[in-house]
Amino acid sequence: MTPILDSIPMNAMLPWLTIARLLTVAAALLLSTAFARAQAPGSLNFAYSTTVYALDDTSSLVELDYQYTDRGLTYKRVDGRTVGQILISFTVQDSLGRYLLDNEWITTSAEPEKGDEDHLLLGVKLFGIRPGTHRARIAYQDVADPTRRDSAEFTLAVRKFGSRLALSDVQVISEITPSDDASNRFYKNGYIIYPNVLSSIEPPFLLLNSYLEVYNAHAAPTSQFEIIYALADSMGTLFYQKDEKRDRPTASAIIDVHSIVLDELPSGSYFLLVKAFNGLRGTASDSATVVRPFTIVNPDKDAQLASTSPAPAGGATTDIDPLYAGRNEAELETDFAMLKHITVEREREIWRGLSGADAKARFLTDFWVRRDPDPGTPVNELREEYGRRIEAANALYREPLVEHGYQSDRGRVMLQYGKPDQIERHYYDKNRRPFEIWIFSKDNYQFVFVDRSGMGRFVMVHSDAPGEVRQENWERLYATVHEYMDN
Repeated sequence: MTPILDSIPMNAMLPWLTIARLLTVAAALLLSTAFARAQAPGSLNFAYSTTVYALDDTSSLVELDYQYTDRGLTYKRVDGRTVGQILISFTVQDSLGRYLLDNEWITTSAEPEKGDEDHLLLGVKLFGIRPGTHRARIAYQDVADPTRRDSAEFTLAVRKFGSRLALSDVQVISEITPSDDASNRFYKNGYIIYPNVLSSIEPPFLLLNSYLEVYNAHAAPTSQFEIIYALADSMGTLFYQKDEKRDRPTASAIIDVHSIVLDELPSGSYFLLVKAFNGLRGTASDSATVVRPFTIVNPDKDAQLASTSPAPAGGATTDIDPLYAGRNEAELETDFAMLKHITVEREREIWRGLSGADAKARFLTDFWVRRDPDPGTPVNELREEYGRRIEAANALYREPLVEHGYQSDRGRVMLQYGKPDQIERHYYDKNRRPFEIWIFSKDNYQFVFVDRSGMGRFVMVHSDAPGEVRQENWERLYATVHEYMDN
């Protein structure tokens, strides 16, 4: 395990723009990774994720991992025991609507002792599904109280693994232990592997553990092959890179487990990128890339970054950036308002306590110094990219009663997540309010905006991104005209 940041020389890292391009190129691969946070699906506290592996010539293996807490269940007597049960169904249809899978099962857990804390319960199911881009649906309900239920639909892209070098999806895991107990439901290739269903790294163990499978590296033309692990944020900023050489295996499929310490990264959304070559980089004739989104919750680092007077690189005192020098307090308040969606709470608290243009200008200067991905260059690439997003949001999404485009819901999403890969526009559907669906392929998120008033102001009503408003029945509630009027 290697600590991030200080352990990797800057000149050994892939350039910022290269990582940004890699994120773009790898975006399509993320369609194979359904990733959902059921943050507020009701009191069941249910969450799930999927990972795809090679299986045989006609099918790939889809691993469905899920979790819930025992305190969310309703308990009743069953066969002389007091238990809680969840009924789970998982269906997959192809593009023609034909069912490839229709499976349901019940999970059972014993009633927790009085005074016990919540226990996180994990489950896993494996399915052989033929390759293709399919529509999946997962539904779950409390068996003892069927009114407590929820469901979600998502695109499930099942890749085909042939004879060329390939990588499975990356699985974020919470624990891995060598074992020969093949009867354990979490047994996999000589290990007991507990999945991190939410792919959320939180204290006290700020450690990203990952598992993947490498296929057909045994056919590499050299005695070694190379694999690269990298971390980047949604802006394409690289925080970690490690190149590792492996001896050419004799088996057609091998596993690769990697750990990265994350103590020095603030809370936020990130990507783990893995790229393998069928030989050594630079001379290899083939490569494969996969990407997995994950989140970090690191309040200690957030508080450190929010310090009012951080020392810049080299220990020198930071001069006020010319961008903020000479601006009055009102102008600086506007500058800070544009940064609202990328600040942490501690920074907002500090800002509210500042007075005077000089203090606020210095704060904004330090804000960007702390976020400069490459202090050795004359520009701050992150600030440049954010500035472009502000300009685009202002140009595209100014709305009635909203003075600046970045203040609108669509503008806010553009600032935080960037430009969507696809926008589905439904402005003239019969009996429908105008609405847009934004699709972010690289992290498999969707955002739905509805013009509820008919005046051109689009409000976000649903998203499957973590921490956002989630309303699976948004069409009934907001988009259908007669339903909206009835409510």
